Amino acid sequence: MRSMIFILALAALPVNGAEGAWGSFEQGRKAYEKGDFVGAEAAMRAALAQDVRVEDAHYFLGLCLERKGDEGARASYLKVTEAYPTFSLAQARVGHLCLKAKDLEGACRHFEIAVKARPSTDGWLQLGVVEIERKRYVEAEAALKQGEELSKGNLEVQDALARVFLETERFADALARYDAIAKVMPSDTGARMGRAVCLKRLERAGEAAEELQALLKLDPLHTGALALLVELWSGEPGRAQECDLLKKRLDWVRKNPPKVTTAPPPAR
Repeated sequence: MRSMIFILALAALPVNGAEGAWGSFEQGRKAYEKGDFVGAEAAMRAALAQDVRVEDAHYFLGLCLERKGDEGARASYLKVTEAYPTFSLAQARVGHLCLKAKDLEGACRHFEIAVKARPSTDGWLQLGVVEIERKRYVEAEAALKQGEELSKGNLEVQDALARVFLETERFADALARYDAIAKVMPSDTGARMGRAVCLKRLERAGEAAEELQALLKLDPLHTGALALLVELWSGEPGRAQECDLLKKRLDWVRKNPPKVTTAPPPAR
C-alpha cells in the first residue's frame, strides 16, 4: 500500500520534474545497493534538487550521511513523511542515532513511531529492550507482548520478557520463559543461568544447583554459575571440598578472563 502511495505521489508531479527526479532517485538507489555510496549521495541530492517531494530520496541520503558520520543524517530522515514507504525505516534510524547518543527516551519515542507505522516482531522487541534499559518495565512488557503476538516462538522476545519478569520479581513467570528457551536450545547458557536464578528465588535450591552443574558442563568458566553455586553450597555438609575447588576456579577466571573474539564488521 505504501509503495502504491509513493507511485501515485510521483504520478501527480509535473511530468518533466517527476521523470528527472525519479530517474535520479533510481540511479542513486542502484548505486547504494552496489556499495557506491558517494555516487548514491550525489544522485539523491540531484533528485531532491529537482523535486523535494521524492521523500524516499531523503531516507537514502540519510543512510549515506549516517555511514560517514554526518550529523545531517537525522534531519534528512525526519523529512520523510508518513505517506512514504520508508517512513518507518527512517524513524527507526533516528531511534538508532538516539541510542548512539545515549538518548534512551528519544530512542523509544522514534522506535515506537516506527513500529506503530509498520508493526513487526523485531520492532516491538527493539522498543521493549530499550524500555528495559530505562527500567520502565510496564512499558517494556506491553511492547514485548505485542511482539509475541506477531511471533509466538521468537526466543529473543521470550528472553526479554524473562528479564522483565526477573526485574519485577515474578520468578515463576520468568522460569516459564527460560524453560521455553532451554527446551529449544538446551545449550543456551543464558537461559540455563536464568533458570537457576529463578529456581533459587523460588526456594528450590536443589534444582538450582543441578541446573548450575549442568551449565558448568557446557561452560566451565561461567563466573555467574560458579559464584551462585558457591553461594548455594556454602555451609552445606559434605560440600566443603567442592566449594573450595569452585572458589579457586572462580578466582582464577576473574584474574584471567577469557578473551572475546569480536567478529569483523561486514564489508560494505
